[in-house]
Amino acid sequence: VIAIGVAVLALLALSQISTKSITNSGSASRQSSASNYAQTAVDRVRNTKNSLGLAGKTDPALADGVWCFDGEVIDTTTADYCQIGSTEFNGRVTISKVLIPPVTGKTEMTVVAEVQWVEGSLTRTVKNEGKFVFD
Repeated sequence: VIAIGVAVLALLALSQISTKSITNSGSASRQSSASNYAQTAVDRVRNTKNSLGLAGKTDPALADGVWCFDGEVIDTTTADYCQIGSTEFNGRVTISKVLIPPVTGKTEMTVVAEVQWVEGSLTRTVKNEGKFVFD
């Protein structure tokens, strides 16, 4: 009877470890995907800045604010999070520009891309940041 009880406890422990391992694997996969989406958003802003040059300081495509990122496009007409394609992720990009002190005439743009998803009862977020200078 004792041996059966020990065997049952061992099987329960193994099943819990297996379940936790599968959960952690899914979580890591989601975090990796979210990080890739966030980096894509930062890259999109950088590429837009590079193609616009100094005009990007005032171009609506790089307007200061919190904007929707749908996985492909940063929509500066829609504020806050929006769904990334047909995935479980939601994305947004915050763009802010400041003059670099001392007064040099250069402007630094900070881009923070955030991707959120729900995992169980928790909302998870990944953030990637980029800083770019107009000079």
